Amino acid sequence: MTLTRIQQTRLANLSFTHLTGKSGRNPTAVFVGGTSGVGEGMARVFAQHTNGNADIIIVGRNADAAEKILRSLPVGSAIEGGSLPARTFHRCDVSLLKNVASLTKTILSQHPKINYLILTTGFVSLARRTETSEGLEDRLAVHYYSRWKFIYDLLPAIQKARDSGEEGGVMTVYGPNKGLYINAGDSVLDWDLKGESWSSRTYNNFMIESFAALHPSISFVHSHPGWVRTPLGANSPSFLIRVADHLKFLLSPWLVSIEEGGEYMWRGLYRHGGIRYDDEQKLEEGGKGGAWWTGWYGDDLEKPPPASKQVTKDRKVEALLWEHTSGVVGSSLKDYILERERLMN
Repeated sequence: MTLTRIQQTRLANLSFTHLTGKSGRNPTAVFVGGTSGVGEGMARVFAQHTNGNADIIIVGRNADAAEKILRSLPVGSAIEGGSLPARTFHRCDVSLLKNVASLTKTILSQHPKINYLILTTGFVSLARRTETSEGLEDRLAVHYYSRWKFIYDLLPAIQKARDSGEEGGVMTVYGPNKGLYINAGDSVLDWDLKGESWSSRTYNNFMIESFAALHPSISFVHSHPGWVRTPLGANSPSFLIRVADHLKFLLSPWLVSIEEGGEYMWRGLYRHGGIRYDDEQKLEEGGKGGAWWTGWYGDDLEKPPPASKQVTKDRKVEALLWEHTSGVVGSSLKDYILERERLMN
């Protein structure tokens, strides 16, 4: 009997063996946006892949949803002389970078090694530019700047895992094969105003290229989730999008569940961020580091995707965006840092 695509993917994922070094500790995964949608699906299937023997950290805003998810996950056995695998939720409004900065400090204090960082936060809106209290366009803050900050802050823990011979990978789930072509002669504000959805997709492409250049042993993957049954439309702040979401049933034949979507996303990350050896202990797949783009089923897209050809060609734009992002993050956190220093003195 011929196996379906999802059956083949599940079997491949379940056969994956997680390497956690000589310590024998559980693999650790952080899911930013793990309280619903693709992030929830990836958290659920990761617990299945590891038979519950994994430390799972979910970041989001809905505590009730997170607790329900965490209680439903299988829990493995305690490591010898240790405790049961961690199941942790951190409440965080990621649209504010000060919240991200505070949270990453907490996560690092609890988890000095992290194997996987999954970034799936997002929302859809028809509203014009709306700024956060930190002065950032709210959609760009969620879809790009907060993701950049999470990666930047948690990379030391991911690098530590890789240096110990463990897996280490980062996945940002958004839209790698669609993007805005950026002219280096434009100001960054021009890039932002040309269309948040398109510019932030290109930003994510540049982001993984930049981080991969700085940390070549870690795999950075920008993945397209495909058509997944998520509450993204139903939770939109835009009335028209919420109304349109009721017509989603018309697409039912083409939609997959969040668990199926999670399986496909993990297949793409395992192939690049994981480490698998053949019977002769030769590297078979994954563990090579670099920037990668994957599609709906975890399959590789052309590197780089056709709509983002400039990603690997225009290093000037990449450097400009890195400089701009570093400045934005630093500027947004300036008041937060000053307030913390005031409270500590």
